[in-house]
Amino acid sequence: MPLVSFEPPACDLRLLKTKNVPLRRTGHENDDLWKHLGCFLPRIPQVAYLRECRSRACRDGLCGAVPREARALVHAGVGRWPRKLLDECGGLNVTLVSIESAAFYRSRRCPAVRATRDVAVPYPTHFRAADEAELARHVERVRAARRPRLATHVAGLHRHGRSSGFRRLVHEQCVRDSRCDSIVHEGRLNLTDATILDAYESSEFCLQPEGDTATRQAWFDAMLSGCVPVFFADCADFSRPLLFEHLYAPFLPPYFSRVGYGPGPWAVVLNASRVHVEPDYLVSSLAAVPPERRTAMRDTILAFLPGLQYAEAKMPNDAAALYRNLIS
Repeated sequence: MPLVSFEPPACDLRLLKTKNVPLRRTGHENDDLWKHLGCFLPRIPQVAYLRECRSRACRDGLCGAVPREARALVHAGVGRWPRKLLDECGGLNVTLVSIESAAFYRSRRCPAVRATRDVAVPYPTHFRAADEAELARHVERVRAARRPRLATHVAGLHRHGRSSGFRRLVHEQCVRDSRCDSIVHEGRLNLTDATILDAYESSEFCLQPEGDTATRQAWFDAMLSGCVPVFFADCADFSRPLLFEHLYAPFLPPYFSRVGYGPGPWAVVLNASRVHVEPDYLVSSLAAVPPERRTAMRDTILAFLPGLQYAEAKMPNDAAALYRNLIS
């Protein structure tokens, strides 16, 4: 996809990238995310789109849209250059637009401070409304859906990486309990979109251990199906919000009053350390959430659901509209 170039310093420079780390084994999926974001986000003038890759061609292509004094910074970094560009570009007003903020990588599961010039936008999802009428029908169907399963875990079981052990542990504990279903998703061809969404729509809770990076497209697919996300943390300090509680504002409502593990306004946070040592902790904690609390969390999700999807047509409150308001 070509860059949308401009003449600096007439306006801010906004960089759009997909992930904040290179994905060696899932590069093709990362390319797909890039293409989708390039199509879904509004064609606002003076936005520089860039691909997630480290090739000289991509970096040289970006440099054509970057003021000359910032070009050396772009070339200086391998994998980390957007962060470096944000931090060291001097007086240039730069905003990094990404499906993840670069700020949180210093503290993965712990509270993290968000950079003022990082903008995180929702992942492209499997559901996209054609118009407001279809969106309203979708919300009502999700609200009325019968959910016979307590929890579902849909994920690939990574063989390597810092998340592989914990994700496998979640999978093993889930399959041992009849109230939980774990669907192994390896590659793009073994599961259809409908299979994934049906699994979410038939479950009360959706388990969201981190993968290659701390965030996942499954966060948004689950919530668009009315499935309450379950996150994992291992920090005792709740004085600052956790990553998921503020990263995607205003698309997801920020939440700053958590005092411990358990259900919140629209998500559940479980103690990752206890998952390691107590085999029954994960499922039993979810089973203990009262039905009325589950319904309240789902109603909260459905209230902000329009802003989690990039509609097929222009809508006043979808993710693209919120993005336009955010950077205008």
